[in-house]
Amino acid sequence: MFLANHCFRGRSFVRSFVQVLDGRRVTTEECRASRDLQRHHLREFNRRIQIASDEAEREIHQIRAQRARQKNSAREMNKMLMEAFNELEACVMAGRRKILETLEQDGKVCARVRACVSSQARMHAGTQAAILRPDVGADSNRLFPFPPPMPNIPSSKA
Repeated sequence: MFLANHCFRGRSFVRSFVQVLDGRRVTTEECRASRDLQRHHLREFNRRIQIASDEAEREIHQIRAQRARQKNSAREMNKMLMEAFNELEACVMAGRRKILETLEQDGKVCARVRACVSSQARMHAGTQAAILRPDVGADSNRLFPFPPPMPNIPSSKA
């Protein structure tokens, strides 16, 4: 390895530095063979580096393409989510309006029922004393067991 590294740098360095290796004289042919072997290893190394670099670029391109697809998908999902949220919000608001309308209508119906009941109560105030049992004595506030007449309740479709 030492010989291959130094021979690659040039013939003059090898001749000036290494002339004998392991008790043998280094020839020009051995130096040339060592340089050729070093060049072959260098070309092979560069080829492997190029292959690894190309693969890395392909992977980077795939990652970037995947990120772009994910961003597009996220935008679409966000758009769909916002549309669904707006639809839900509109549905909730419509439901709230309907509940308020129903409460308002129920309030009107309750007011009419109260008015009808109070007018019926005033109308029957005089007859209530006649309905009480006079023979019970101390317990004279008890009514007869039969139900009183039903008041006329106006229709809520007014």
